[in-house]
Amino acid sequence: MRHKQWTHFPDWCEIFGNDRATGEHSQTFENALKDVLKLHDDVPDEIQFADAFAFNVSHGEDDSISETHTPSSKPNVATTSKKRKRNQVNEVDEAIVAAINNLADITKATMNDLVKQLAVPDNLSNTQDVVLEALREMNDLSDEEQVIVAQLLFNNHNYLALFKRLNDKGKLTLVKRLLSGD
Repeated sequence: MRHKQWTHFPDWCEIFGNDRATGEHSQTFENALKDVLKLHDDVPDEIQFADAFAFNVSHGEDDSISETHTPSSKPNVATTSKKRKRNQVNEVDEAIVAAINNLADITKATMNDLVKQLAVPDNLSNTQDVVLEALREMNDLSDEEQVIVAQLLFNNHNYLALFKRLNDKGKLTLVKRLLSGD
């Protein structure tokens, strides 16, 4: 919409102005407010606010008959209000919520313990040292290939775990597959 060509835009600007109505019957905010306040001045003081809405008069055309609608004949009819029902607290629901919260707390504690065990820098650096030493022993690899394989292994923990468990021949096979992109 922002970049669409509007063919009648200059005409609209002339009629409506850039941000306000400037046409033949345009009104400013002040004029509209004065008209609204003027309407309230015409209301007689004897009529109360509630009485003003007690009847509804519809004005028809010249050849139609006006109707007057009177309020209901029921005395003191109370208006119905929409009340929200409070949900009844169910003991079963409370037990389920308590069990879920307990499970969440246990899971959170377990995950925190696992993260602490896995994120220990000593374990990670020891693993990296083992991998780098194994790669150095592979005489078929250039230094650049050793760096590439080390990055691939360190970025994928599944490959790293597999590499640590394989024998020398299996490690060489895994390294060749990683370098070929399989």
